[in-house]
Amino acid sequence: MGPGNIANLETLPGFTDQWPHGYFKQGTTMHLSHLFQDLVTWYEQNFPKYADRVQAMLQPGLSPAPGTLALQPPGQSEAEVAQGVQRYHAYGHTGSMSKVDSTTSTTTGNYGKAYPSGTTVPVRGDFDTLDNPFHYTSDPSADHYSSKPAAGLHFISFQPTIEFFNLVRLSMDGHYPDMTLAIAPRSPHAGINSVLQTTHRQNYLVPPRRHRSFPLAEFLV
Repeated sequence: MGPGNIANLETLPGFTDQWPHGYFKQGTTMHLSHLFQDLVTWYEQNFPKYADRVQAMLQPGLSPAPGTLALQPPGQSEAEVAQGVQRYHAYGHTGSMSKVDSTTSTTTGNYGKAYPSGTTVPVRGDFDTLDNPFHYTSDPSADHYSSKPAAGLHFISFQPTIEFFNLVRLSMDGHYPDMTLAIAPRSPHAGINSVLQTTHRQNYLVPPRRHRSFPLAEFLV
């Protein structure tokens, strides 16, 4: 979880041109999505053991004690993720993103705060649901609508730019700016990806509070 206002448009140098006097200064970008989760495949087929699920969510090679509830291993570089693929023919969800969604060196923000190397940039949130939320959809087939309960996830993420979100999202599939992992993104070897199906994605610019009701409206007069 990114600390403080790190996900603002203007906080980290080099992301946008909104510092120091940008119209959208103190705003951010927001991604919303809905995913279905195939829990039967997750628990019974692809990752039946606790250690399997830990490695799928974090990185291969971990062996935590059964029942461990909190585990945050050191982040992996792209090279280390690639080495893990060579050794284990797999990569983990968090490990694949850790060096893409975080600062790569000690960074001083425009407000004077120093962020250590490895500080997460996006501010994320999610909640699980058993409701199929698309009873109102105009395209039941494309949205996989059913009146039956379905395990799903509503996901939200704030970050300085949507380009940054796309970079993180691609890394989840093993695609980096200078390298693509030799793993099919939807295979069990790609961590939790094999049991997720995204039905909706939306990206938004979130104006600062002073412009939130009617952004840009003053330029109409």
